[in-house]
Amino acid sequence: MVDLRVGNCTDILDDLIEENKKVDLIITSPPYNLGMKQSMNKDVIVSYNKYTDDLEYKDYINWQVDILNKCYELLTDRGLLYYNHKERHYKNNYFNPINVVQSSKLKPLQTIIWNRLSGMNFNIGRYVNSYEQIIVAYKNENTYMRINKSAEKYFDVWNIQPTPNYMQVATFPLELPERIIRGYNNYDDLVVLDPFMGSGTTGVACKKLGVDFIGIELDDLYFNNARKRIEETDESGYFIMHPHKQNKLW
Repeated sequence: MVDLRVGNCTDILDDLIEENKKVDLIITSPPYNLGMKQSMNKDVIVSYNKYTDDLEYKDYINWQVDILNKCYELLTDRGLLYYNHKERHYKNNYFNPINVVQSSKLKPLQTIIWNRLSGMNFNIGRYVNSYEQIIVAYKNENTYMRINKSAEKYFDVWNIQPTPNYMQVATFPLELPERIIRGYNNYDDLVVLDPFMGSGTTGVACKKLGVDFIGIELDDLYFNNARKRIEETDESGYFIMHPHKQNKLW
């Protein structure tokens, strides 16, 4: 099952709650509030048609906490959130994603460091930022899913390079959601949600692994690109580019 919805994630999350939908994993990376205006300028790193990524600091925090509280309502008792974000100093405020999670109804379980193995420095007098965080959080302390034995071999620092594409310079790499989902392949009937679907990478991982997926995206351009990517992915581990040509991902 692939359920893709275009629109404001706040409203659509409410719709899913009203429909009594439940999910087991939420894997997402929200807009980072980088202060970039609505634009399709090819020279910016991230651009949106329908969203201005420049909320006031407190408004952004409140919005993210509200989203996570809605995610809490959608999770099953065994469910977990994987929330990808990054620490940053912005307009005299120091943002740390763990604080957002701790302000929500969810309970932090672990922080995974995603070492991007690269970076760009936009701030004079500071070291180059080369990592992001993935906050793992649960709903129910007694019943949340545990990773399987094969996943326990990974340390909590993941050295994975970003994947460039024409829409973003450095996108959420496919290996991240795929590694997360494979860690719970001993559980039946998994349903995965990404409320900030973007270019659809989490959906591609789900389709490839035969896992049910619900994706939400505000921007029509991103939504259509994500839908195309997911439609062109089969469950055999191939990404189908053309009817008579297949390129294996790895």
